[in-house]
Amino acid sequence: MLITALVISGWYVVEAGYMAARYRLVLDGHQLVGLIVLVLGLGMVIWHRISGRPEFVATLTRAERIAARIVHWTLYALMLGLPVTGYLAATADGPVKLFGLTLPVLIRVDSVALEVHVYAGYVVAVVAIFHASAALKHHFVNRDQTLRRMLGGKRD
Repeated sequence: MLITALVISGWYVVEAGYMAARYRLVLDGHQLVGLIVLVLGLGMVIWHRISGRPEFVATLTRAERIAARIVHWTLYALMLGLPVTGYLAATADGPVKLFGLTLPVLIRVDSVALEVHVYAGYVVAVVAIFHASAALKHHFVNRDQTLRRMLGGKRD
């Protein structure tokens, strides 16, 4: 849900432009949620390294297992990479104030970070839609436990 909020608020910021009435509020919220996603993404990576990866349900085909791994690694890379490119884009012109906190410039880059951030945002939207569609397919077509397990249900 946080990634969906980031995609929607990111589209608003790009489409509305700097002069829009709510631009600063939406951008501040976008940046704050981006930091939260970064922390949660790091937590997820650490948790999976400690606890191990859950087993796939037995009904998955080899192709589905490969696709699931590719999608999961892509989502992890985007959850960690998008906040980094967002930070680089935000601080390209100097330190940024975010809800009273100052984000320092650690590395100065040109505007390429913003372009990478925007296009990676489109990629995360497509991958998230694919991921959600696959989960719904497993629930309603295959009638297996994949979606329930994703939502914290039993582990077969």
